[in-house]
Amino acid sequence: MAGQPKRYFWYKLKNDFFSQITIKKMRRSKNGDTKVIIYLKMILITIDKDGYIEFQGVEDNICDEIAIALDEDPDIVKETVEQLKDMRLIEMSEEDYFLPEAKGGVGSECDSAERVRKCRANKKMLQGNNK
Repeated sequence: MAGQPKRYFWYKLKNDFFSQITIKKMRRSKNGDTKVIIYLKMILITIDKDGYIEFQGVEDNICDEIAIALDEDPDIVKETVEQLKDMRLIEMSEEDYFLPEAKGGVGSECDSAERVRKCRANKKMLQGNNK
């Protein structure tokens, strides 16, 4: 993969994320703060997959695979997925999960775009020092 340029992804968390009624409800439930962290981690693992988590067949079910991928307790992951399903923050099929909120907040750039941006910032800074 030496010829493949690196691509960087990020997720833009809305400034009202923790004020949303669904997130407030989740936080107030048993293991709520952990569930919110699991939800955010799930969003991050879908960042370069258009919001999808695919079942790979490594474990008996997708929740157990997610638990391994996130280093989280499988029971809490299952509870989180159930709560996300009830709140319509996750869509499920037989083979994968889709997180609709994940798709809208993703940004990306390749490594060359990052270099150009840094170079322009350095030039701007140097021009400011000459004044």
